[in-house]
Amino acid sequence: MEQREVEIDLIDFMYEVLSHWRGLIVVILIGAVLGGGYSYINSAAAAVPTETVEVTAEIYEEQLTDREIEDVHTLITYNQLLASYANDPLMQLDAANVAEGSLVLGVVSENEQVAQAVSTLFSSAEFYQYVSDKENYSGDVSKLFVSATPFYSKNDASVASALDDSSNQETIDIRFVGESEDFCKNVLEDAKAFLNEKQSTLNEAYGDYSVYELSSSVGVVGESKVSYLQYIQTAEYTAAKTSRDAMEKGLTDTQRLYYNLLQGIEDETSVDVPVDAKPQVSKKMIALGAIGLLFLYGIYLFMAYAFNGKWQNHSSYQETYGLTDLGTIRKTGAKQKRDLDALIARGRLRGMKELSVEEAVDTLSSSIALQTEKEAIRTLAFVGGNYGEETESQMKALAEALQKKNADISVKTLYDVSYNATAIDQLAGVDAVVIVETAAKSRISEMTKEILLLTNQKIRILGGVTI
Repeated sequence: MEQREVEIDLIDFMYEVLSHWRGLIVVILIGAVLGGGYSYINSAAAAVPTETVEVTAEIYEEQLTDREIEDVHTLITYNQLLASYANDPLMQLDAANVAEGSLVLGVVSENEQVAQAVSTLFSSAEFYQYVSDKENYSGDVSKLFVSATPFYSKNDASVASALDDSSNQETIDIRFVGESEDFCKNVLEDAKAFLNEKQSTLNEAYGDYSVYELSSSVGVVGESKVSYLQYIQTAEYTAAKTSRDAMEKGLTDTQRLYYNLLQGIEDETSVDVPVDAKPQVSKKMIALGAIGLLFLYGIYLFMAYAFNGKWQNHSSYQETYGLTDLGTIRKTGAKQKRDLDALIARGRLRGMKELSVEEAVDTLSSSIALQTEKEAIRTLAFVGGNYGEETESQMKALAEALQKKNADISVKTLYDVSYNATAIDQLAGVDAVVIVETAAKSRISEMTKEILLLTNQKIRILGGVTI
């Protein structure tokens, strides 16, 4: 007996697909999420729409982070610092031939803090600003005072003859350089005037004191601290320029446009700026994703339905092998179907009644007993290609029920007759057999081999039962 081609029952296939309704819902949701996610990512990656607007600093600031804006302003600060270095009058001085002024003051007071206070006055920002205003000096006047801070010394030997020999006598030496001797003379006068203006403030703070001008001089010197100060400033300029160039190199295109605008370099009066367009989720892509994934899942179900190599509960002995379909016994471990599952199961029966295990065994045993009595069959074997507790239990129940209805018949239960020599031996003397196969476990290829073996031995096959 050859296995016949099986025609696919489209109605049964439809109910098979519907029985996977939970999987269908999950597939539709996953497809919708994938489609929507793809459209969102695709719209986010698309070219950002722009519009042409007049160039203003605010336009660029909207496109830059706070850190990027800060970097641009830092770069501008570097530019200003470098310009101040390059134009600083100190750098124009000739260190080998420079005018230098010196003012030596003597301080006599009962309070030892007076000399320190006077010294601090001549190193204060207020004093430097005073001199800058008086002389209209554009640079940093503090750099002209070649001593980092004016100093004072007690009982200086060079001025001892000019003061009383007292422990409260101290000296202050102030030295500075300038572009000319006239400039230095003016600074000397400015220093004296500044000290006179602060006399009342010092008196209030420290009481009475006396300040003597021990000496003042202006002249041209060949060695001073100017060269050292110029060296320091050159090093500072070089370091600042290196940092500035590195920062400029790291500017983004938008930062550079913003920088050029602030520096007055940018000549353009308009610019294309991005329009605030948020990524969109396409309903069309959601639908396409759901339908596409549902279609693929449908193909999978069809392949599993049409090309499954195992016997199924919807498989037909008649269509596959030309044998009589005696009936189906539902598995005892099967879950009770409810709601939609029950509705689909009833629709798949197409009006036929679904029997319980006991009802199916009783009906099948009655049908087989009637046939064996009519044909005077005395020995019958239930032949199963797949062995297991479920198959064994159902076959034994069927055999017991058959013997109760026909006490004259001898019933055997045989398994794996294609591979089991003992089972083959027990086929001797058997008048007929009933094929019993388990859905989703018995392989069709092995069933074909088993039926061919029975046919070749001219053993009558009454029909088939599906568990």
